[in-house]
Amino acid sequence: MVARSYPVTSIARFKAAAYQTVTRIMETRVGALMCSMVESAAEAAQIVEWAKFNNPAPAPGEVNGLRGWNGGGVDAWYGMVLALNYIRHQNTEVGIICQIETEEGVRRLEEIISVPGIDGLFFGPGDYAHRIGRVGQISHPEVVDVMPLIDASCRKHGKFWGTVTVGREHYLQARKFGAKVIGVGGDVRVMNYGIREMAKTFAAAEPA
Repeated sequence: MVARSYPVTSIARFKAAAYQTVTRIMETRVGALMCSMVESAAEAAQIVEWAKFNNPAPAPGEVNGLRGWNGGGVDAWYGMVLALNYIRHQNTEVGIICQIETEEGVRRLEEIISVPGIDGLFFGPGDYAHRIGRVGQISHPEVVDVMPLIDASCRKHGKFWGTVTVGREHYLQARKFGAKVIGVGGDVRVMNYGIREMAKTFAAAEPA
């Protein structure tokens, strides 16, 4: 609701393991789905099928699916737009992003990003580092080395990718490797930094 009040969109991150979960989130009028732990083309294709409507007159490049009909929710402006306009908007304007967070996902990059209807990839360095025994080391060379692989696959298929970074150097690495969507922190990290700075301020004010 806050995002809709400003010229920004919202991305919902979740495990897209069930049809009902996908459609419920789509019906909240999010701007994109970020589907965690995707490890195969079959999984990606299933998500697309759940998220897309069957448009009898698809636009060039529009991907159809088997999403159940509900034209009365907030995502359809409570029935105030034409049905075909609603379908086309949902099929073409709501992004589907697959998260690559495991070694299996990295091995199958090509097949996942080539699925019609998948708009981009998001590399999860935290989970990937954990999986390869580098827990907490999201800027470790073995983790960073995945970035150019993802970039090459996305460029080949004309799609984008993103990731999470910590610190300026890690951010610049992601930029260098072509990331378009980069998370540079989170609410908890910002809160922790703020509390630390506040503590420094009051510590400096303590009497000698």
